[in-house]
Amino acid sequence: MLFESGVIKRRGSIAAKNTVSDYFPVEQEYGYSVFSTVLHVEWNNKKLNIIDCPGSDDFVGSTVTALNVTDTAIILLNGQYGVEVGTQNHFRYTEKLNKPVIFLVNQLDNEKCDYDNILEQLKEAYGSKVVPIQYPISASPSCISALCTPSANIIPTLPIGSLVSFNTTAYVSGAERISRIISLLFSTDV
Repeated sequence: MLFESGVIKRRGSIAAKNTVSDYFPVEQEYGYSVFSTVLHVEWNNKKLNIIDCPGSDDFVGSTVTALNVTDTAIILLNGQYGVEVGTQNHFRYTEKLNKPVIFLVNQLDNEKCDYDNILEQLKEAYGSKVVPIQYPISASPSCISALCTPSANIIPTLPIGSLVSFNTTAYVSGAERISRIISLLFSTDV
């Protein structure tokens, strides 16, 4: 998101240990967030404040603290594994704090990813509140294409039935894919 909005001039990578939010040596060693990091971007004349929180249950205190000051939570699901215990634990915290949740599935291009199964897991765990905004119709290491579903009308910039594609590369991290997806969600030229 920082790159797409022009805040930074090049993308960071977990492998290269040069991401904006995971800069502590322990985070670079583990390859994931240990501490919450506050970031912000300007997009379409709106300021988005983002708190990148640890996803690991070992550091859930930081996540719960951040939830107290946010409007919405984004829970990231690994496309290879779907709903995990950590997903359920984090969702319980959002329920306690009455926060709306966006579930974001990454690693759609992994051969072990079964989006339909993940969607079914989400609906089984959280009921009819789960509504897909985009449905991936093809994914490979070089490109992910998604179809905007009828529920996409809650995001006015995504015409129903439109096809959204974006290029990726094999080295693109999950965080960078999230950036591209959010860029699509807030784009006015889709």
